[in-house]
Amino acid sequence: MKQKLQALDRAIKRFNDFPTPGILFYDITPIFLNSELFEFVLEQMAQFIQEVKADGIVCPEARGFIFGGALASKTKLPLVLVRKPHKLSGELARETYDLEYRQNSILEMRVDALENCKRCVIVDDLLATAGTVAAIDKLIARLGSQTVGYCFLIELQKLHGKAKLQPNVATKILLHY
Repeated sequence: MKQKLQALDRAIKRFNDFPTPGILFYDITPIFLNSELFEFVLEQMAQFIQEVKADGIVCPEARGFIFGGALASKTKLPLVLVRKPHKLSGELARETYDLEYRQNSILEMRVDALENCKRCVIVDDLLATAGTVAAIDKLIARLGSQTVGYCFLIELQKLHGKAKLQPNVATKILLHY
């Protein structure tokens, strides 16, 4: 496991001042070029999803969709998409939140998306300030379901996002920076 995590870390590229000055961007796309590494990530996440007995996977765009789609197929669980405004059809629930480099962002989820998902795990590539996750938590609760797990590839520890997650909800993070 340690060797796989080290290989995962080596695969991730870093870009300073992207997308804005002062941000260190962790580019995870090289992981998708290595099927063995990607499969390792999916195995770790799928195991966690099973451990928390989730019955649905909720993920934000865009990179969350990559993990969420693969995990939904692997675990045979429904995939619930959370998107930026005007990307989903139907009746929508909406939540405003802040990112580490942008304020007043909006996420939307179909109000019928969680009808068969009462125990949700939120899956995304990165935990930074937890703004996105907090917004998704609110959407999940508003629609009558609960978050039973958080699953991330990377945590940016200096932004203290983990401290803002629900304290009694299990969390899986593969890499900490």
